[in-house]
Formats: sequence, C-alpha cells, structure tokens
Amino acid sequence: MKNITLSLILTLLFTTGLTAQVVDIPNPYFKAALLANPVINTNGDGEIQVAEAEAYNGPIYVPSMEIADLTGIEAFTGLDSLDCGDNQLTALDISSNSALVYLDCRSNELTALDLSGNPALNWLLCHNNQLTSLDLSNNPAMIYLQCRSNDLTSLNVSSNPALALLRCNANQLAALDLSGNPFLTRLYCYDNQLTRLDVSQNPLLEKLECDKNRLNYLDVGSNSLLEDLICHDNQLILVDVSSNPVLTVLECGGNRLEYLNVQNANNLNITNFDALNNPGLSCIQVDDPAWAMDNWASFVDPTVSFSTFCVAPVVNIPDATFKAALVDNASINTDGDDEIQVSEAQAFDGVINVSGLNIGNMTGIEAFPAIEFLDCSGNELDSLDIGENRSLRILRCGDNQLVSLDVSANLSLIHLDCANNHLEVLDMRFNPGLEYLNCRNNQLENLDLRMNPALAHLNCSGNDITILGLSSNPALNYLNCSDNQLLYLNVQNGNNTNFISFNALGNPGLTCVQVDDPAWATTQWSVFVGQMAFFNAFCDAPTVAIPDASFKAALLNNASINTNGDGEIQVAEAQVYEGAIDVSGRNIASLTGIEAFKGVDTLICADNQLTSLDLSLNPELVYLDCSYNRLTSLDMAANPALVYLDCFYNRLDELNVSSNPALISLDCSYNGIPGFGTLSVLDVSSNPALQRLICHDNQLTSLDVRMNPALAELRCQANQLASLEVGPKPVLERLYCSDNQLAGLDVTLCPALAFLECRTNSLTGLDVSANPALIHLRCNANLLAGLHVSANPVLERLYCYDNQLASLDVSANPALERLECHKNLLGSLDVSANPALKELACYDNQLTSLDVSSSLALEILECYENELTSLMVRSNPALEYLDCHSNNLPGLDVTSCLALAELFCSFNQLESLEVSANPALLTLSCSINQLAGLDVSANLALADLSCSRNQLASLDVSGNTNLRRLICSYNQLTHLNIQNGNNTSFSDFFALGNPGLVCVQVDDAIWASANWGADVEPNTIFSTDCTTGTSEGREKVSLSVSPNPTTGWLTLSLGATYSQVTVEVRDVIGKTILRKTYPSASQLDLEIGGSSGLYFIQVSIEDREAAIVRVAKH
Repeated sequence: MKNITLSLILTLLFTTGLTAQVVDIPNPYFKAALLANPVINTNGDGEIQVAEAEAYNGPIYVPSMEIADLTGIEAFTGLDSLDCGDNQLTALDISSNSALVYLDCRSNELTALDLSGNPALNWLLCHNNQLTSLDLSNNPAMIYLQCRSNDLTSLNVSSNPALALLRCNANQLAALDLSGNPFLTRLYCYDNQLTRLDVSQNPLLEKLECDKNRLNYLDVGSNSLLEDLICHDNQLILVDVSSNPVLTVLECGGNRLEYLNVQNANNLNITNFDALNNPGLSCIQVDDPAWAMDNWASFVDPTVSFSTFCVAPVVNIPDATFKAALVDNASINTDGDDEIQVSEAQAFDGVINVSGLNIGNMTGIEAFPAIEFLDCSGNELDSLDIGENRSLRILRCGDNQLVSLDVSANLSLIHLDCANNHLEVLDMRFNPGLEYLNCRNNQLENLDLRMNPALAHLNCSGNDITILGLSSNPALNYLNCSDNQLLYLNVQNGNNTNFISFNALGNPGLTCVQVDDPAWATTQWSVFVGQMAFFNAFCDAPTVAIPDASFKAALLNNASINTNGDGEIQVAEAQVYEGAIDVSGRNIASLTGIEAFKGVDTLICADNQLTSLDLSLNPELVYLDCSYNRLTSLDMAANPALVYLDCFYNRLDELNVSSNPALISLDCSYNGIPGFGTLSVLDVSSNPALQRLICHDNQLTSLDVRMNPALAELRCQANQLASLEVGPKPVLERLYCSDNQLAGLDVTLCPALAFLECRTNSLTGLDVSANPALIHLRCNANLLAGLHVSANPVLERLYCYDNQLASLDVSANPALERLECHKNLLGSLDVSANPALKELACYDNQLTSLDVSSSLALEILECYENELTSLMVRSNPALEYLDCHSNNLPGLDVTSCLALAELFCSFNQLESLEVSANPALLTLSCSINQLAGLDVSANLALADLSCSRNQLASLDVSGNTNLRRLICSYNQLTHLNIQNGNNTSFSDFFALGNPGLVCVQVDDAIWASANWGADVEPNTIFSTDCTTGTSEGREKVSLSVSPNPTTGWLTLSLGATYSQVTVEVRDVIGKTILRKTYPSASQLDLEIGGSSGLYFIQVSIEDREAAIVRVAKH
C-alpha cells in the first residue's frame, strides 16, 4: 500500500508540475496551428509550454481557420506580429503583447479592440469587423491604419503623428481631424458621413479618396503633391485643382458642381477623369479646350463645355429679400451684378446686417465662412444654420421663431442675442470666449455656462430654468434671471461688488441665493429677489435621489458629471450633462436617478442586477446597452431618438420598439433561455431605418422584416421560427437563421447577400441563384436533396454536409476555398475547377474515386469512410492534412505532398507506403493494411506513428528523435529499434502481438522494462544493443535472485564464474541507486538501500547479453 501511495504522489506531483507550465488554449484550431509551428512548439509535444510562448518573439499567422477564441495569445509576450484575420473572433485581448508591431485582425466579429497595451504598434488592419469605437491614443508609432468597414462614428488620430496611410472608409464618421498628421500620404475616407474635410495640414498627401460623403466644401490648394483625387458622390459646389500640378486622377462626378477648374498645366498626364452627373456644371476650366473635348467629352454631362476661363458659381439664396440685401451690399457684391458668386461669399469677412426685413429663409449664409458679424434679428426665421460660419464673433438672431440653435461650430463667438424665440435647449459649451448672452423669453429648462469664463452680461429671464450656477463666470457683472422656476441660484463668482445690474424676481421657489458677501448682497439686492429668499455664503443645491450605492458611486466618480467633486449629484449637474453614462459591471440593482439626466444620449448599464429600467424622462437617448441584466420588461416609448439598443441576456417576455423609428441596430438575443425570458414575439415593422437585427436564442415562432429595407445584417438563429419573411432586401449582406424550424427560405430578393447560414432546419430546397455576391453558405443539417451554386461565382465557403445530396456541382465556383459536403449520398465529386480550394471534407459518402490534383492550394483533405479505390493527390504540394481511412485503396502516392504533416490511411488495402518525400510529417496512422515494410527514416519530425495490424517484419525509428507515440502491435516483427534518445518522452508504446520479437532496442533497458514491460510479449526483452540474428552467438546471462521480495539484503546467482561483472540497481523512476563492477564473480550479496518499492537490477558481462530482474523491497 505504501508503494502504491508513493507512486501516486510522485505521479501527481509530476503531472501538476507539467500542467502549471502549459498555456491554456481552449480553441482547438488555434492550438493546432501553434503546435504545427516547430519554431513555437520547439519540443514537438502536444502542448505549448509557457516557456515556449515566452521565448518566442516572431510572428503568429493564423488567418482563415474558423478560430472563435484566441485565448492563449497573452502568453506570447514577445510577439511582434499577429495575423488572425478572417476568423470568427468576437473578442481579442492583446493587452499582454506589448511588443506587438503588426496586427491583422480583419474580417472577424469584433465589437471592441483595446490597443492601450501596444505602444509599439505601427501597422493595424482591423477592417471588416463590428467596431463602434477605436482608441489609438496609446499608439504614437502608428504608420499604417486600416479600420474600414466597421461601425465607427468617430476616429481620433491626433496621437498618431507618424501616420502615413489611413483607410477609414465604410464607417459612419461625421468628422475627421487630420491636423496632427503631417506625414499623411494616402487617405481613404470614402463612404462615411463627412460634411467637411480639412487637408490643409497634410502637405505630403498624394492620394485622397473622399467620395460618398456629404462634403460641400473641399480645398486641396495646399496639397501640391496630390496625384489622385476621388471625391465623387458628395455635395461639392466647387472643385479647384489648379494648384495640383502632378494630378493624374480626378473623379468628381455625382456632386452639385457649378465650378470645376482643372487648369493645372498637366492635363495631358491625367489618366482618369470623371465629372459626370453634375447637372449644374456647364463649364470646365482646362489647359486646352480642344484636347479636353477630344479626350474627356464622354466623361462629362452633355451640357458641359471646356474653356480656358469659366464663370464662377453663384450662391443659392432662395429668399428674395435676403438676396436683395446681399446684392445691394457693394462690399459683398463686388462685381455689381445680380448674383453673389461663391468666390465673393468666401472672400467676404465683414458684417452682414439683415435685421427687420421679414426674411423667412437664411439659406446662402453658409457660403460666407469668413464673416464675423451677423444680425438677422426681427425676421420670420424658424431655423438658422451657421455651422459653416466658423469665424463668427457676433450673432444677433433674436425676435424670430427659432426652435433650435446650434453654435457648436462657432468657437470664436463672443456675443449672442437669441431672445424672444422658442428655444428649448441652448448649448454654450463650445464658446469659451462668450462675453454677452441674451436668451430671454425662450423655453429653456437649464442653462450651463461653466465653459464660458469670459461671460460678463447674462439675460436669461422669462424661461423655465430651475438651476443656475454662475460661480465659474468671474467676469459676470450683469444678471437678469427673473421670471424662471429657480430653486437654486449661485452668483458666488468673486465679482458681486462690480455688478451693474442684478434681478432674480419672479422665482417663487427660490429661498437661498449663494453670493460672495451675504451682508453686502442683503443691503444691495434684497429688493431684486422674492420675499422668501435670503443670501448666504453657501446654499444647499438640490440633489438627485440615487438610492443604489453602486450607481451613485459610479456617477460620483465621473468627473464629467460630478463637476464639483462632492458627495452628491446636484440636479444642476444632471441637467447639464449630455454625454454618455457607462455604469456597466457594477452590480447595480436600481437605476433610480437616471431620470434627472434628461440630456443623456448614451447609457451603458450592462452586466448588472437590474430588474427594471425607467427611461421615460430621457428623450434624448440615442444609444442604450442594458444587456446582461434581469430585466423582465423594457419600455422605450419615450425614446424616439433611439438609434442603438442592446438588451440581450435579460429575461424579457416582450419588447416593443414601435416608438423608435430611428432605430438602426437592435440586439435582443438570449431572452428566450429556458427558465429566464420567454420572448416569443418581435415586431420591427415600425423601424424602417433598421440596419442590424440580432434576435437569436429566443422563442420567436415567426419574424417579418419586410418593412426594413435598410437591413444589412439579420441574426435570428436558435429560435422556433417556422416562417421568416425576408422580402426585398437590396443591402442585406448577412443572414443567420440556423437552428430553427424553417421548412422554406426565400432569399431571391437579396442581391447583396454575402453570408448565409441556415443550417439545422427542415429545408428541402434552397434557391441561391439570385445571390451573386454570396461568399459564405452554411446550409448543413437540413433535408436538401439538391443544391445549385452555379450562380455564385465568388463563393468561398460552402458547408452543405449532413443532407441528402446525391450530386453536387461546384464547377462554377473558382473562388471556393472551403467545401464541407460530408455525410451525404454523393457518388462522385469533381473539384477540378476549384484551384483556390484549401479545405475539403467529403467523408461519409459513396465516392469511389477522387482527384484533387487541380486544387494546388489544398491544405486539408478528409475523404475517409467512402468506397474509394483511387485517390489522386500527386499534385498537391500544399497539402498538410490527409485522412483517407476506411476506404478500399490498394495504393496511395503522397510523394508530391511536400507539406504533409498528418496522414491517416488506416483500414485500406495498402501493400506499400512511401513517405520519404514528406519531411514535415508529424503524424502517421497506417494501421490495418497489408504493409510488408515501412521506412520512416526521412521523417525526422515524426511524433506519432500507428502501424499496427500489418505484415511488418522490421521497424527502425531510431532516427526519429521527435517520436513520442508508437503503436506497432500485431505485426510480424522480429526487429524493432526505438533507440531514438527520446524514449522517456513517449506518451504511448504498444508492441503486443509480435511473438517473433525477442528484443526491442531502446535508450535504457531498465527504464523500458519498468514502463513498457506490459506492452510487449512475455518473451520480449529490452536492450540497448539487440542482435538481429543468431550469427553473433551472444548468450544471455543466467540470473537468479533470492529472496524476492526482500527487506534489503539479497543474493545474485550467475550460474557460473565470470570476469568483469557490472551490477546496476535503479528505482522505478530510473534513478541509479547502486553501480559496481566486480573483477570476477559467480554469486554476489547486495543490499538495496532506500525506501520500500520496486527496483530493477541489471547484470552486464562482456560478450553476453545483459540480464534484468525486478525486485520488490518491503
């Protein structure tokens, strides 16, 4: 019993030690890729040790392997390059890979990417994911950035001064600041929502693609090196490239051009030119009109002419009164005609005063970017857009009918009079130089002036303001806040004694006014406050009731909310806050208090303990993530502006989004998990803007998305859908409806469909003939008897296994890279037209022959369990994995498969197998054939060999130093040499069923006897030097031991007297306990020291085969 316990303890200690050094890599594909890399897996075993990972400082390339989890990458702390693109990753943690220089994680399903731990990163490809944000503030070395085709709404590259190339196209960017990127040479920002693009600080710019945006102004006058300008499909009125002498590409079609100047003295070298679809363009200024007509006539509209001089465009001013006022101003209308030219508007930097003229429309003012003074008061304006008037300093727009006013782009504003309008909100945060503000008689409920330290004059009377804090306005000396709903007023700005006017009357709820000096204020201002009000050096500001301690702590710790840094959130702080609130993962049970934040636009409260959520007083909410909670209901009726909603992993029984017409993205998945929610109905007919719908893992029985024409992605898998009404979907690219009960699916009206997964349904037919863009099709585990993919020329992945297909034609799919058609009824398969094929799984069919010689890129082939009598793999140099077991193959030629690493060909009729041309072979399984010989001497990387149940007489693996597993049982072996110097690393060894095998040549006979004695026949011994025949005549030493078991002393009898007798005693783990050589001996007395256990005694005599005996010590 003690012996057993000791062995168990030693085994556990040994195993635990190994486990502690192994990197946890749960994804089998990722692990296999790492194990197959000998530079990483240096010991060639079945695990990646921590030491191996830490020692590796090269690249890891694992693209296109269907990897869903890259856990384990954190162990490679010296990693410099990582390519994990085109997989199924939903998350990627590279925070431990601080040496990373190159990262390619394109074409995954990433929603977030943290690069804060990668300061050396200079090359990033993260396109084709689902990223909504990207923080590059900790990556100053960034040179190359590709983040296209994501869901980015903003991108800050101000911390990347070395940036040379930027591809941020196909996102939702509304702005892009490139002023901090002086080395930028290539910019691709097309297909966004940009309204303005300033490239004046990018003098090295050579290529600019900014098409498919909303640009109305673009100046490339500072970009003398510009070669390519692609700005089509914008709203540009004027394009002037006369200062771009090396320009060779100009595409400016699909704009609103009225003026185009291409007179750059380089027209002859322009190779690409397109100005079509500019109906307002009549003249193009060029170097040579005749040459331009001959070469460019087909690239302009029929009404366009070419000239060496074109008349400049005029400003569109639809209001006749406004236009007349401008035309009558000689300082503006410098040529004295009846129009205002764009050039005149752009050049004017004076005053525009059009007050009291009954103007109803100020359209045209946007053409005056340099004006500093605008007075349009006393008119009939209900809107005013001054976003392009960035030089504006004084604005008077009072006495109109304005319901909104945006001055966020007017950073130079010092004077604003917007009194007597209908404004409900006035945001002055972006006007730090503001000195004068008159906003009386509007409908304002709050007014935040903390960012206006220069403010001296304020009249906000006649509004509905409840909180007014002016302590951050030290210059203030005039205040009229009468006739509001004030509950709190703080005028403690250190300047009270310099006030020239103060009035806070008409605020019946105001009881305390915070001032510099209460006594002075009482004397000077008492008549200007209500009878119930008094003055004090400190007034308690109304605070928000927030009963949940965790929620409150999160808000208090947010300096943007808790601006005064105290232990409460004042109502004033909540009212003025319009940003994002992120309180995810804080164990919050109640969000009471959120109602005070009426201006909050983003709320992230995911991963908490919420059972209810009231957002009825948050009308500005645009983004809501309340996933991973315990919500049983969610009412979004009061949030009409909502664009993004994540409520997955809750317990919702119903979800009503009928009041959210602006909704673009909805994820309500995992609300139908048994024992939690029972979401069985989802109506999205009132969401015409919906682009992304994720509703998988619920209990939906039907889904109708016919009223969602903008839908680009639909994931409704793992429901109980018996029907799915898709309807016309011109932009639908991704449809995942697997694991339902669908008997039919119509995608014929989805021409843009690229990814379709409908596996595990009851489909008997599937028509994809109208989906020419299809790249990925997964329709396995259905009842399909036929499948036609001839109309899908760009198809790359096809998973149609586990159906009832009797035939499959992939001859029209030259881009096919992965084909899984196993478990069907296929009698033949032709892949000769698929040169890009990398992976083919066609096992468990009825194939009798298979030729993959035309698929030169093939890496993986699984064709086992067919009826193959012929398999042609003679032209597949990239083939790494071949499994053709359980067929009827009489032969197999893999001599051209130089990359072959794993070969499984058991259960065939092979009489010979040549693997000498496969130096990369790691695994060879060729059992149950008719092999009479097997030579693996050229396979130095071989780690696993199974060749049992053949007719082998001899096997030599002594040169296979990486071998760790050998199964050669039930052959006809008489010679077996496994003396490869690596025996102790073997995980498995079996050589039973070889009765003619007398001796196995090994590294250490005692160790082998101890560990493999039961894995050979009883008459088989282990030796470091086996005789292959009887010609040498070496006799074995006759050896007997008594007593056995022993308590310590024992006697060895040799049967005769011999000279030079060497005795060696080892324990079960191979440690030498005793070694001694005797000049002459016939009988020896020995004492075995040490603890109880099993020991091995080897007696060696010159010219005789050594004898080994096991001894038990009590």
